[in-house]
Amino acid sequence: CASILLRDARRADEMAESLKLNASSLKELGIIDEIINEPSNVNLLEAHNFMDDLRLNLKKYLDEVCAIPISDLIELRYQRLRKIGRFYQS
Repeated sequence: CASILLRDARRADEMAESLKLNASSLKELGIIDEIINEPSNVNLLEAHNFMDDLRLNLKKYLDEVCAIPISDLIELRYQRLRKIGRFYQS
């Protein structure tokens, strides 16, 4: 995106921030449920604590989703997707 619109791929972080394509903005907008921080400068397959936490978080959310009746789940997802791209003026 940055290389096309700004003609400078080094400005990718700036473009992501402008488009709200970062974890904190996506959480604030309700597009994602949670941010799972990754350890830096570590091979994730060798980061056992991270992998255990990731496994627990995935299981928690899958258990929650599986407990919702399919018709309700479809409506919840539809409403969530309808919010994407909505413009708010303050």
